[in-house]
Amino acid sequence: MVFSFELQVQDLYCGKHDHLFEQEPGVARRLIPSNVNYLEESGIEIGSLKIWGSPFNPYNHGSAFGRTEKEISDHWDRIPEDSNIVVVHTPAYGVLDQNASGEHEGSKELLRKLVKVEPNYFVCGHAHRSHGHQYHEGIHFINAALSNDEFKIIHKPVFQWYP
Repeated sequence: MVFSFELQVQDLYCGKHDHLFEQEPGVARRLIPSNVNYLEESGIEIGSLKIWGSPFNPYNHGSAFGRTEKEISDHWDRIPEDSNIVVVHTPAYGVLDQNASGEHEGSKELLRKLVKVEPNYFVCGHAHRSHGHQYHEGIHFINAALSNDEFKIIHKPVFQWYP
């Protein structure tokens, strides 16, 4: 996912298909333009906004950055308490996380952490059929997945801004 702000800042976040960033991080980072911030278990401040990003996900079946739900809770615990925006590949459990069968695929541990941190925005992808925006527990949840399960772009970008 790439986000552009009016400040001409671009942030890059990886997900489960970005094997190069996990297997050859030095090579991958050299491919990133100098005006793009890559967030991997890290954050950046843009004005008064504190943005934190992570590529880790609980889809441990050959996915890049895949971990078990038990292992991934350590990654979610690294989300800073003062984050305004949190961006990860994985949806939180029960919020914009349903697959084609209607099952929830999100992370329960991630939802637990988000409710504790209370960022203004949480942005994810992965659950292609759950694209959209939902306000839940005082957080704007955005599933920014643009493609369907066949990776054809079928959705328009989600833009919600409530300063």
